[in-house]
Amino acid sequence: MAPTAETVPLLLDADDDVATETSNARSAWRVGEDHTGVSGGRRFRLLPRRDRISVLREYFEQKHRVQRASRYMEDAFYGVKRVHPMQTQEAQWWYILHLRVSYVMTAVVWAYVLLTFFEEPVWCERMKEKTGEEPCRVHNGLYPVFNIPFLTRTADMLLELFFLCTLSFSLYLMSRAYGRQLYDDKLNVAYAALLGLAFLDFLWAYATPVTWFRLAPYIRIAILTVKQQEIQGQLLVIYRILPAFGSICFLFFLFLFLFAWCGCIMFTDESMKIEKEIFFPNLWEAMYTLMIFLTTNNSPNMFQPAFKINRWAMLYYAVFALVVLFFGLNMITAIIYKEYNSSRERDGKMRMANREENLREAFKLLVDKDNGNRIDSKKIMEVFWDMNNNAEMDYIAEDSAKLLFAAADSDGDNMLDEIEFMALCDVLRVRFEEVKPLRTLETRFPQWSKVEWFMDACKFVNSQHFEWIIDFLLMLNAIFVALETSQPLGFKGLPQGSNPYANVIEQVFSFLFVCEVVVKVMAKSWRGYWSSAGNKFDFLITVATVLASLYVYYPNAFNNSNLIKWFQVLRVLRAVRFLARMEGFRAICATFGKMLAPAARLLKVLFLIMFVFSALGMQIFGGRLTRDPDSKYYTMLKQDAPDFTFPDDRYDFISLNFNDMWGGYTTLLVFLVANNWDVLVEGYVSVTSLWLRLYFVAFHFLGVYLCLNIVTSFIIDTAMEFYSENEETGNEGDSVAGAADGASNAAVFEAETVTGTVTGLKGKYRAVVANKGELTKGAREIMNRIVHSKSMSRMADEESGVVDPYDENISRREGEGSGGASSSDAYASNLPCSYSAPDTARLLAEAGKEASGVHSEALKTELSLKVEDNIQGAGGRAEIEPAKGPAASGGMGADGYSTAGGLGQDPAGLSKPPLPAAARDVQP
Repeated sequence: MAPTAETVPLLLDADDDVATETSNARSAWRVGEDHTGVSGGRRFRLLPRRDRISVLREYFEQKHRVQRASRYMEDAFYGVKRVHPMQTQEAQWWYILHLRVSYVMTAVVWAYVLLTFFEEPVWCERMKEKTGEEPCRVHNGLYPVFNIPFLTRTADMLLELFFLCTLSFSLYLMSRAYGRQLYDDKLNVAYAALLGLAFLDFLWAYATPVTWFRLAPYIRIAILTVKQQEIQGQLLVIYRILPAFGSICFLFFLFLFLFAWCGCIMFTDESMKIEKEIFFPNLWEAMYTLMIFLTTNNSPNMFQPAFKINRWAMLYYAVFALVVLFFGLNMITAIIYKEYNSSRERDGKMRMANREENLREAFKLLVDKDNGNRIDSKKIMEVFWDMNNNAEMDYIAEDSAKLLFAAADSDGDNMLDEIEFMALCDVLRVRFEEVKPLRTLETRFPQWSKVEWFMDACKFVNSQHFEWIIDFLLMLNAIFVALETSQPLGFKGLPQGSNPYANVIEQVFSFLFVCEVVVKVMAKSWRGYWSSAGNKFDFLITVATVLASLYVYYPNAFNNSNLIKWFQVLRVLRAVRFLARMEGFRAICATFGKMLAPAARLLKVLFLIMFVFSALGMQIFGGRLTRDPDSKYYTMLKQDAPDFTFPDDRYDFISLNFNDMWGGYTTLLVFLVANNWDVLVEGYVSVTSLWLRLYFVAFHFLGVYLCLNIVTSFIIDTAMEFYSENEETGNEGDSVAGAADGASNAAVFEAETVTGTVTGLKGKYRAVVANKGELTKGAREIMNRIVHSKSMSRMADEESGVVDPYDENISRREGEGSGGASSSDAYASNLPCSYSAPDTARLLAEAGKEASGVHSEALKTELSLKVEDNIQGAGGRAEIEPAKGPAASGGMGADGYSTAGGLGQDPAGLSKPPLPAAARDVQP
């Protein structure tokens, strides 16, 4: 029998007599079946040349189809359309190398940008050239800087050259992998152009004695933008918002113009000399005055002189405040919120369209017409294996791959049709973790399980009463720490160090909390204890306090007991667990946790904007804010901006400068808060030009009115989405609690059969979906099928005392007085991402309606037997041990949208559990 394309990997990897065990294992993972030994190397060489060429051609064609399909699936997973590497063996090798070093290249890009913070500013070089002084290296207070040690010119040159060569090498890797098609993407063209410009700027900077101006900071931040897709996505959102933002800003300036015009006309009376000469001397100064009024910095200073003379003058300012300050600025927020949501929806639809198109292309490459336009498990396993070469996605272990395929194969025929294949992106967002028996103390020492007092002690430690005792101790500790630290806080209390027993009491509390850790580990096992984030925090604080005590009280030169108090203050934070029991507080924590990752992308954009303005400010204002009495700039500051250099240290703003990048960021942060906005601006323009007010006005509009309003829109949208999800599920309390502790998007199931597909795996696994809102709705629908098909087994396990030890919601309900077993309705409220997990009676009733006559009774009998078998076969407690490698759990971005694609849904749109095999075999 001639070899086929499927056996070629085995024949090529085999020895003359028998393939090695390693080759067999790799082939089994790639092809998706077991091979215990292949003797075929000699047989393949004995084939006629034409047959060998034909088989090899077929094999490599299939391999290329799998590689192309995996690239399309990766693009579908992220919802993008990208250029794919060439299919030659050399190009694939360069592509894999490019992926392997992608994380290093990302770090290099960030390091190249951050290099700007450690370079000596250009104005320091200019001053060194003129006067021979080095103000940036001699910190005498005349030219305030951030006191960061700057790199020498040689070290700076070598580091910059290294970063540029490394980034050029990454471009070389991409060109070898993609060929000329690499430059079909405009971003890659921009990347190459920026690198060329960076080399020219580098040569100009170090080939001339002194560089008066450098493009390097702007080139670096542009390279970061080109290489960071997250920043590109947020900048695209800002770009789409700009037209509407520009319209409202035009209306905004129109109101400023009209009110400034009216002010110049109104305040012309000689009695209002202050208003006329200071605030409204001409149209431009009047507009700037009203602009400051919008920051609320010169209120009531601005209208107080006119109000003192004529009370009716207040009407002018009141109307301006109502129309522009209250109405106009809030209108900006409303428009940005609307455009932000519209942009998100547009991005979501675009990603879904890209996803569907990519998946259809992948399906065309993998489909087997001989199998009825379906794809068998072998090809899917080959695709998973090839996707493991992609560094952008998490590794897919073999057991996870089998479970992923079973979750997608809804009908259990070991084949994927087009509808099932279109759900693979949702399936890849589910991560599977193996559940193994807990290695508790009684399992390691079985004889202890027969000791009644030990079992009672373990039961007590796991009860809510023990937690109440710990809460009481925490409150006592908090009161003691408050009394000990009351004097430094400004309250009348015990003088610090007056209590001779304070150290003894501190050590008693430390000993009690060490005992808490020990008994919990004994009762729960180490992994069971460490699975809780709260326990991790408690453990780290307890250990740190003990180590600090040993370090202080052990004879050595260091004997400052305040070190112990610092950790004791951190231990007081454990009292926050009281707030965690409040539903409203849990909702706030869950919303806050949900927005952390997406908010990081917005912070990157804010970092980018502040970087550009800080670099530009260093070029314009660097070295001009000084305390040097011999400098002309200090004289200009004293004359034109006396408030900026007030003798009182509290009002000396010279330290807020652009003398270096660190100081520039600090200054811009102050401008974001907008306190003393007008005083600071007057100081900068006094040493430059009045036209540079536009610099600060532009940053105020981009930073405060645009970026911070986008952040506000994002927070509102995230909170609304979170609460609407809880209302839709009708299970707000448990959902909030679950989201807070991370347990609500997980389910334990038997892995032997998943949605009717036999996986060949034994034991229990846990399916976990990251809590990412709309992004994972399709993935959670996949989990619904898994959970519903095994819900009776899980409820039976719970009734027999076998529960997931990591499910804190169950233990929380037990601690609230539910006693032993939870009811099926209570358990259904704990099931993640589902409407309700049906209890036994309900499932029997539904099955009875669908089956007729005598078959209905037989079906009910079989279902009852299955439940009884599950109850009788329930094992001991369980412990989660991660699989060899998690499945891909990433997403295509917080703005993406995904649906279940109709899988596992009835016409009404509600998920129903699949019937057991006996029910499917019964014909009504």
